[in-house]
Amino acid sequence: MGAQSVTPKFEAWNFAGVPGRTLHVALFGDVANCKELQDRIKEGKLEPEVAMLNAEVVADLFVLRIAAQQALAQQHRGKLITKSLHAELVYNMSGSRHISESFKRFGVTESCKHLLVARFDAEPQQLQAITSMVAGQQRSLDGLSSVRDEGLIKKYYKVTPNELKIGTLADAALFKIAARDC
Repeated sequence: MGAQSVTPKFEAWNFAGVPGRTLHVALFGDVANCKELQDRIKEGKLEPEVAMLNAEVVADLFVLRIAAQQALAQQHRGKLITKSLHAELVYNMSGSRHISESFKRFGVTESCKHLLVARFDAEPQQLQAITSMVAGQQRSLDGLSSVRDEGLIKKYYKVTPNELKIGTLADAALFKIAARDC
């Protein structure tokens, strides 16, 4: 999974084993229209379709990469659990099998301030449309750690102190996601 720059504020990730597929990712801060975006997603009126994640509960970009790889694999097998590939990405961030709970915790909500926005196989005009639809400041993906809410991440993934003695918070999140389908 290599990374290459698309614009100074979007990254395009390629996926091993899935040639030709990419995920374009950007971080937005101080987002003022989260309620509107949430409503548009619920109504199925978000164009272009995009995954919008509460950046505060993303433990690490590697977790997002793994969730994206899993979504692509599920799509390839014809086994999407949700209605779309982008919804599947949000769902795959959760350690829960409850779809609505996954969206409440990891998707865009009315109270979000920081969003990770992700679009599979984006065209340049789609990236521009995504940038235009979010009323916030684009930031470098390196800024994710500064907006992360470790307390909330621990709560959502039910991470114990013992788990953090043997690995990182991102490791614990990945284990919870992987164990969901066991």
